[in-house]
Amino acid sequence: MSARNSTKYERNVNIMANVGIMGAGSWGTALALLLHKNGHNVTVWSINEDEVKMLSPKREHESKLPGVKIPDDMEFTSQMESAIKGKDFIVLAVPSPFTRSTARNMKPYVAEGQIIVDVAKGIEESTLMTLSQQIEEEIPQANVAVLSGPSHAEEVGRGLPTIVVIGAKTKETAEYLQDMFMNEVFRVYTSPDMLGMELGGSLKNVIALAAGIADGLGYGDNTKAALITRGIAEIARLGVKMGGAIESFTGLTGIGDLIVTCASMHSRNRRAGILIGKGYTMDEMMAWVEQYGQRVKPYVADTSRYLHQAQAAGKSILFEGQLGALRDLDYGIYPYTTSSNTIASYAPVGSGLPGASIDEVVGVVKAYSSCVGEGPFVCEWFGADAEKLRDAGDEYGAKTGRPRRVGPIDIVATRYGIQCQGATDIALTKLDVLSYMDEIPICARYELNGQETDAFPFPAVLPDAKPVMTAMLGWKCDISGVRKWEDLPEAARNYVEYVEREIGCHITYVSVGPERDSIIIR
Repeated sequence: MSARNSTKYERNVNIMANVGIMGAGSWGTALALLLHKNGHNVTVWSINEDEVKMLSPKREHESKLPGVKIPDDMEFTSQMESAIKGKDFIVLAVPSPFTRSTARNMKPYVAEGQIIVDVAKGIEESTLMTLSQQIEEEIPQANVAVLSGPSHAEEVGRGLPTIVVIGAKTKETAEYLQDMFMNEVFRVYTSPDMLGMELGGSLKNVIALAAGIADGLGYGDNTKAALITRGIAEIARLGVKMGGAIESFTGLTGIGDLIVTCASMHSRNRRAGILIGKGYTMDEMMAWVEQYGQRVKPYVADTSRYLHQAQAAGKSILFEGQLGALRDLDYGIYPYTTSSNTIASYAPVGSGLPGASIDEVVGVVKAYSSCVGEGPFVCEWFGADAEKLRDAGDEYGAKTGRPRRVGPIDIVATRYGIQCQGATDIALTKLDVLSYMDEIPICARYELNGQETDAFPFPAVLPDAKPVMTAMLGWKCDISGVRKWEDLPEAARNYVEYVEREIGCHITYVSVGPERDSIIIR
């Protein structure tokens, strides 16, 4: 039912509209920013005078779109008349329970044929009317249209690529609004099926709740996939029976909206479902949301600006990584990598401080090897030896309880990782885990095609590599209470010094236990 899909995103830049946004929540503010970027004059109305007083000077919606700056020439008002009269079109972005009452209050100010675009989603409980039907009932003189599709306000406000659908009763209205909204990151299709669009955007919330409940119960991707697939089938059957077109349910306003609502943590319905699945009552959920929001609020900020200010003030900045070099998209064991760069040189870029120079890189290396997920693992252990090391190091998933893959330290891979990271220092962790061993095994080199090598090979041939092992004497005593280098058993010091020589980087920190102070600084 998409009536128009232009092969280019360029809109008619000569058309500048005066736009009124009814509602200063996250969605209303995000669309206001979008329309302002497109060159239109935008006035945003809020029923809450305190909200207007906050937005006007601060130019940021701290609770709804933190870190997104609002242009100085965007007007905010609590006077409904000034947001409606003389406007080329109105965007109605109030929460769905308030659509009818807001429309009723708008009626005296709406001119004959004035366009109102409803961007909320929902069905009136008492009448089962869609939001556009409620608006038409309350404002019969309006030309009502609908904007729907997979579109989280948090992402639209940040200018992330988004595709939506404009529904209207005439092609002229739909194409006019398409020109008003569309730009290089916000693509707009058109459709005459307003009813199908609205049904898809409303009914998917039921499935999103179910998907969230499944997540809260600890069910997996199989369950969610089944819910989404069967959910859209049920939605489509009901929607078509009610008069919607099947194309609306198989496209952006159906399956597209369903997927984003079931999968994203931006989805309030999914988040609510997760809490229900964990056994929360409605009152408990609301209390949790309030408590969580207040705890997080002080730490929400424009990260890039915050870091630039810290840098200008001469403060020290610590970037912390999560995944190792072998999971890096460019330097890792592709395809068993993450989707981004995990090496230290990318940390300032990803944190919003691209020009920062890194003075020190501390690489974290376990005294043995462990792995989560698939991919080649040259020195992996199996059987009883693996079980002993796994139990000693508590190498089980914190959430899933699944056993991790383990083995002795891999000098070849560790040296490669240090080179990729540009490490200046090493923190060797969990040395105490090896205390039960008579001999400490070490993967010193690889054997590949019948030849030994100490160079990390190309990932494609890594599965063919075999470990070349050596061993050192163990220390066979508890070292968890040691805090000075000289108090470590000689065998433990020999092991650390051997690893240090082989990887080519100074081991500055040695961890001998799980406690915060269980560390030796050399």
